[in-house]
Amino acid sequence: MQIITFPEWNLKFTVSKVAFSIFDIDVHWYAIFIVAAIIIALIAFKKQDGKYGIRFLDILDLSIYLLPISFLGARIFYVLFS
Repeated sequence: MQIITFPEWNLKFTVSKVAFSIFDIDVHWYAIFIVAAIIIALIAFKKQDGKYGIRFLDILDLSIYLLPISFLGARIFYVLFS
């Protein structure tokens, strides 16, 4: 459990790191925020489709490769330097 405080407003929240569990697999809050950020970025790219000469389908194709590589690279970095 984490305690989040806002001293200016005299607020304290106790938050669990785990948002929910599915079949004994814990889903953490940071994973939900990462997925939400990816979805918001793809929606923003969709709205800007063709504005700079880049099609949304090209961005989608690129994200198929970049997202797994990014997660793998972040994990390797964590393992090497922690």
